Amino acid sequence: VLDNKDINYISNEFCDTIEKIYSKAQKNKSVKLPTPVSKTAAKNGSVYFDTVTLASRLVQIYPQCKDAYRANVEKYGEFLPEDFFVNHCNKYVLDTIRVNEPHAMKKLFNCLNEIYNDGTNEVQSVIVVTILGSMMNDEKMLANCVDYMEDMTLSVIETNKYLKKSK
Repeated sequence: VLDNKDINYISNEFCDTIEKIYSKAQKNKSVKLPTPVSKTAAKNGSVYFDTVTLASRLVQIYPQCKDAYRANVEKYGEFLPEDFFVNHCNKYVLDTIRVNEPHAMKKLFNCLNEIYNDGTNEVQSVIVVTILGSMMNDEKMLANCVDYMEDMTLSVIETNKYLKKSK
């Protein structure tokens, strides 16, 4: 026969056990990052590069952004490109452009050009406005980019002029 003391003990043990199991599951639960578009699929024309692919590729170039990328997806439950690029990734891109080291510039712009050319309108806008528009018409930085930009050159220059004027 169980009395109140026994019932309280058993129920407390049960609750403690459930709480331990649940808290371990929450700690071990990691967010699944969105899947980037493969180069092959984009080149075949079956899909276009998206902002997830852009972020994924830039995280390969700038591994110091990896935690911010993961935190962005965890915080919002999906990838929010404006937050990630403006608050985390752009500073590394702009530093690369300022330093203007040819190998780093070629690596950066090979990525940006490829994704721009085979990307959605959204990803093209993110590259031109959100990322490269953050140069705010700095003539030296734009001059550093001109030799590396391909199809997006005119868009980037015009966007920078516009954004500088609107400030």
